[in-house]
Amino acid sequence: MKKLLLLVLIAVSISAFGQKFSYSKRINGLWGNWETPSYNMFVYKLIGTTDIYNEFIIYGAYDHPSKYILKVIMLGQVVETDKKKRKEAIKSGKWYEYPAMVEYYTANMSDRFKDIINRWPLDGYNTDFEKHYVPATVTIPPYKDKPVNYNIWFEELGLAIQLK
Repeated sequence: MKKLLLLVLIAVSISAFGQKFSYSKRINGLWGNWETPSYNMFVYKLIGTTDIYNEFIIYGAYDHPSKYILKVIMLGQVVETDKKKRKEAIKSGKWYEYPAMVEYYTANMSDRFKDIINRWPLDGYNTDFEKHYVPATVTIPPYKDKPVNYNIWFEELGLAIQLK
């Protein structure tokens, strides 16, 4: 029984740290390069209730998920299950678009995401700091199986997130 428990704990740990997260920032109308946090410092967790892919958080790998640095909630987003419709979307190149809400944190209520975007996600602001809850639009390119790339538009900025 102890060996089985150990095996389960190892499997859970491996899956938690196996979540690859990359990002790119759009500042002053220009996209930056794709970046991956070094040493797996940040991970993501899909937490959607109506569809697992319609809500996710990004948090420090060694923190509890409740201390997230970013939360994205897409309203009405559902993964397309019809293979034929997914193929049509890929062929047409039309991106999916959803209204959303973004939750992020700063040192002061007067700060905005533009004040921290250059240092994000390394700035260290999580749920212990000042909360901002803002409207957003999320665009998702066509996908074969499940969404991987999310372009998040809010406060006149763009944040591209890749969840693998």
